[in-house]
Amino acid sequence: MHSIKLIFSALILLVVSACASTSEKQASTTTQQVANQKAPPSPTLASFCSDLENIPKNSDSDFIISHFDIQKFTDNIFTGINGKTKYFTDFKKNMLVSINSAPATLADILNNGQWKAIRYKENGNTARCMLRSYSTSTGILIIELHLYKKNNKIHISNWHDHIKNILTSEFVREIALDFKKIDDVIYSGLAKQDTPAIVNFKKLMHFANSASNNDQKASIEEFSALPPVYKNNPVYGLRMLAASKNSGDKLYIKAYQVFYRQFKNNKKFDLLYLDYFILLKEYDKALKTITDSEKRIGPDASLSLIKAYLYLKKGDRKKFYAMSLESINRDIAYENIYWVLFNEFIQQQQFKDAALVLDIMAKVFSYSFTRSRFETDPSYSEFIKTSHFNNWIDSL
Repeated sequence: MHSIKLIFSALILLVVSACASTSEKQASTTTQQVANQKAPPSPTLASFCSDLENIPKNSDSDFIISHFDIQKFTDNIFTGINGKTKYFTDFKKNMLVSINSAPATLADILNNGQWKAIRYKENGNTARCMLRSYSTSTGILIIELHLYKKNNKIHISNWHDHIKNILTSEFVREIALDFKKIDDVIYSGLAKQDTPAIVNFKKLMHFANSASNNDQKASIEEFSALPPVYKNNPVYGLRMLAASKNSGDKLYIKAYQVFYRQFKNNKKFDLLYLDYFILLKEYDKALKTITDSEKRIGPDASLSLIKAYLYLKKGDRKKFYAMSLESINRDIAYENIYWVLFNEFIQQQQFKDAALVLDIMAKVFSYSFTRSRFETDPSYSEFIKTSHFNNWIDSL
């Protein structure tokens, strides 16, 4: 029974990694401040979705936290899962501590990126709001918020990560279901014996500890050694990948190889394999993941941009330009595609086209470009000598 108690320090951390936030910042508003504020107009589900585009980077988390329905989120996880022993009661109590950080986790995600609402679907008092963001550190993120309106207020009840293709509450629920299985073993009195269920759960416990401590090598080895009852569950495969994310390309590729071998027939993980295929330089397979994901998510400028990048890596500049144009047509305000085009024109010494892209960006995004911005970057040394650059910069 002592080893069973150790599970708290292991699998609870799996939940923490799924829901815990790196920011615990909470702001308070005085009664006087509230009294002095004018009541805002009643929000609509659609306006709430579009307003999420305007959350400034690294802003206060209170906006998202105040709209997150933690009770509904928790109900999504535990409905129908009731333990029979104090063990499960203690587990649930500990798990709720981690689950309560879910609103702050979502706030961190939304507050650290520039988001674009790319899809919206409303059904009565509920709606789905799909948002896309891109940064050099996280790459492309696509999440879908589950919204509902009650008592004149918009609530967030859940969110779907479309890169991993998982609903957050279901991710955590899978772990809770495994705790329920071991709780049934304890209730039946078999936990004192080294039954197959207990032996298997101990293996899961060791893996959970390694993954939660970001022990990349151990988490890969221990996931590979898990019995099918756990190894076939993508929740643990995703934790192995997460633990290996910052371990360097060699271990990261190894983790992907293990995950891909286990789940390659699961079509839900199309976009998840994108990094893997790019690292292996298997660009045709990477392109197929984009095509498959578009069937699920729908067309989007960011996916067109990835296709443009992949065609460029393949040396097919004709398709690179075609996909770049497709990206612009899907979202003329998608800034990343202009910088990709600009840098490619610089690389190819197509300086007239490079100046044209800068001029478009200055107009579309109201940028105030200065000569010094380009003079300090050695990659633009030839470009700034040309009449194309000088005529353009002097015209601003």
